[in-house]
Amino acid sequence: MEILANYGTIMVIVAAAFGFMMAIGIGANDVANAWVRQLARKH
Repeated sequence: MEILANYGTIMVIVAAAFGFMMAIGIGANDVANAWVRQLARKH
């Protein structure tokens, strides 16, 4: 548990950063899917 005591804050910050990037990626994928569906209807 010494690792958590020494690096706990850094681990939380890194995990939050990865979570944020994953959320942005998932949101971008959802937007792209909606955009493609709209374009497919028009053509």
